[in-house]
Amino acid sequence: MGDDEPNGWRQAEDDAARDDETTPRQTAAPPWPQPLNEAAYHGIIGEFARLVEPHTEADQAALIFQFLTYAGNLFGNRAWYRVEETRHYPNLYVTLVGDTAIARKGTSRKRIGRLARQAAPDWETNCVTSGLSTGEGLIARVRDPIYGTNRKSERELTDPGVKDKRLLVIEEEFSRPLRVMERSNNTLAAVLRQAWDGDRLSIMTRQDPITASGAIVSIIGHITNSELQAELTEVQMANGFGNRFLWPLVKRSKSLPFGGEDCAEGVNQIALKLRSAIEECVDGIVRFDEVARHQWAQAYEELTKEHFGLAGVMMARSASQVIRVALIYALLDRQSLIGASHLAAGLDIVHYSNESVRHIFNDLTGNRIVDTIMQALRNTPAGLSRTHVRDLFDRNVSADRLGAALADLMAAGKIRSHPVSTAGRPAEVFVAA
Repeated sequence: MGDDEPNGWRQAEDDAARDDETTPRQTAAPPWPQPLNEAAYHGIIGEFARLVEPHTEADQAALIFQFLTYAGNLFGNRAWYRVEETRHYPNLYVTLVGDTAIARKGTSRKRIGRLARQAAPDWETNCVTSGLSTGEGLIARVRDPIYGTNRKSERELTDPGVKDKRLLVIEEEFSRPLRVMERSNNTLAAVLRQAWDGDRLSIMTRQDPITASGAIVSIIGHITNSELQAELTEVQMANGFGNRFLWPLVKRSKSLPFGGEDCAEGVNQIALKLRSAIEECVDGIVRFDEVARHQWAQAYEELTKEHFGLAGVMMARSASQVIRVALIYALLDRQSLIGASHLAAGLDIVHYSNESVRHIFNDLTGNRIVDTIMQALRNTPAGLSRTHVRDLFDRNVSADRLGAALADLMAAGKIRSHPVSTAGRPAEVFVAA
């Protein structure tokens, strides 16, 4: 028993905890995100989503997020938005999060895949793949020409490399590459970070390194909520891998026991519009127009705020994600400037992803001590004293580490404390905020 907790307080707290055992309190996860707003249905993306909506069980969010990813890769590296010395190309990493086949993740992707085949059949044949396993394997798919030395010590071309540097990787079991990345010396996560950033891809540890310049890599993944929480490690979140992705929650939109129409005529018309947008894509820097520039200045501070826990880490690139999504909407409109409608669409898309992340991770931090304390306080409305907190860890965690964890939770507004009168001096009790 701690010096700050006389017998009278400890007994009263134990009685309160026992009284509450029949109705343990769990803090509910943040709600499922509200449906995408009208802004996200701008342009041909909205045309497509509304066209197929009555005829598919797929979530509208699944259709729109994947359409954006396909379109962004189709545009390649011809257009970009510049932030200081960084070029943001229209490539996205998107992983749909939903319960197994019931969420109809694959159904939604196939709808988009058919549209892309009609708009750009050569791209669909040559630039779409699956099977992420190593960084070297990914680089090989978009490699530069390789030169060797012949018997006369002359430099000669041994591999012409890949001409089309666009690559869309589809992983309908995204938990598999997440597990692969945890293997010793696996380079996949590092190369994927380079690819999202638009950097030259290389593996410096190879004796005969292959490189890829100008590659545009996009990813569509599918995963369940439980797999994501189990397989996405704290390291992958902390090193910036996780926040390079958008993580929209999706679910089945309706029951269609006999399926829906294929909407062939309407899809053909939208495919022609998509093809025209690709052919007319602007070359070079794309900027905000004056109205969007003003609106971006207002939105930027909120997008760049720090947020608590794992969810905060996963949302740390929100501003960059908005820019990329808005760029895709502008290019689909065959515009050379990002307008207010494009920015509004980007903001809505990233907001939906962020609300999904909050729902998935709630207030988990990835810190075992902090998360254990938070869960215990959720389950004990009467609160816990410092001694009770120490008891959660069988007193195997130092008072300094526990104090730091409690301080972090207090600073984040997740818990509060108040004094409780006892037979001796008052005791400090912590409760969930």
